Amino acid sequence: MPPEERPLDPRAIARASLAAGRNASLFWTVGGVAASVVAAFVGNAAIGASVLALLLVVLGVARAVLPSPGPAAFGVRAKSLDVTMLLVAAAALATLAWVAPTA
Repeated sequence: MPPEERPLDPRAIARASLAAGRNASLFWTVGGVAASVVAAFVGNAAIGASVLALLLVVLGVARAVLPSPGPAAFGVRAKSLDVTMLLVAAAALATLAWVAPTA
C-alpha cells in the first residue's frame, strides 16, 4: 500500500506538531514579526515595515545558505522559489516603507 493511501495516525500527527515546537526557526520568525510590531508602535509604520523587510532579507539569506530542507518556518517550497519570494517581498515592503507618507 503506498504511503499516501494509508490511514492517518493521529499520534504521529501530534508527535510531528510537538517536534515543530523545538525548531528554533519558528521562534526566530515570530520574534522578528513581534519586533516589527513593537517598532511600529514605538516609532511609526515605516519603521515597523522596515524592520519586517529586514527580517525577510535575513530569512531569505538563511534559506539560501542553509542546507535543504532548511528551517521549518520558511522552507516550504523549492529553495529557489522560497529565496526569490522572500527577497522580492522584502524589496516591495522596503519600497512601500520608503514611499508611503508617515503622517
